[in-house]
Amino acid sequence: MGNVYERVTDNGNKKLVPAYIGIYKNDELIGYIAEELDTAYFDELRLSMDSLASGTFYLLDGQGAIITAGDTRQKESIHHFVTTDKEREDFQTKWEAIDHNKHPTGEIRYRYLGDDYITYYSNLENTNWSIRVTENYSSQKESIQSFRIYYLLVFILLVIGAILIQSFFAQQITFPIQKAIQAFEQIKRTQDYSIRLEINQKDEFSKFAISINE
Repeated sequence: MGNVYERVTDNGNKKLVPAYIGIYKNDELIGYIAEELDTAYFDELRLSMDSLASGTFYLLDGQGAIITAGDTRQKESIHHFVTTDKEREDFQTKWEAIDHNKHPTGEIRYRYLGDDYITYYSNLENTNWSIRVTENYSSQKESIQSFRIYYLLVFILLVIGAILIQSFFAQQITFPIQKAIQAFEQIKRTQDYSIRLEINQKDEFSKFAISINE
């Protein structure tokens, strides 16, 4: 795959990339098969990348020209970087310091307009192209913090719910049983069979208390 160029076609001015493969006979190169691909073809590939999430995707040729860029919602490709050369200076310095032969894939962290960004990159086999996916790392950290607060609130609500359930069972079951035991102990101690269990509401324990009283 070659680099991007523009050419006037029957359908107007188009951005194209050449695709070619060598033809061999007995290990001898005897020719090539070549084809021009409209960069709009790569726009369709970008739009179908469900795993792209919210990052900005760049597919670049060997000269750093954009073949397609954007996210899965942008049908039309971004034709220029969303930042200027000056704004990308921190990124570019770190990019040029990388030995891409030894490290064809990796990530770069840098600052832009007060936020932390991270760009994941990878070379493409059989081409001099590269892929970059840029994420706002500060926004990611804010989202993570929001999720932590959300899960903390859910945990607190679960604890409160557990306490309320425990309180409910205590009022409905534990306390009445304790009062019944106290009444039995008092009857045993005093031999006073006029002692009655309290009946405060209509439930299964109340029916039990009525039977005991009878």
